[in-house]
Amino acid sequence: MTDSLLTTGETAAFLGLLDNGRSRAAALRKIQRLARSGDLPYVKKMPRGQGEYLFDRHVVEMFARQLAKAAS
Repeated sequence: MTDSLLTTGETAAFLGLLDNGRSRAAALRKIQRLARSGDLPYVKKMPRGQGEYLFDRHVVEMFARQLAKAAS
């Protein structure tokens, strides 16, 4: 895996979803919902059941900035 790709878990951590008392499972489901809805574009969904999503780090950074801007 390259440094420019983030897993679902890494994306949840990057967005701070694991820092606010939310369970890891709930944070991962949130990221999966954002990916499925198209709100957080992903590069690839890995095969297997509930396969892992891979996200471009730059897209996640931009998404984080948009969330911060909306919150202010």
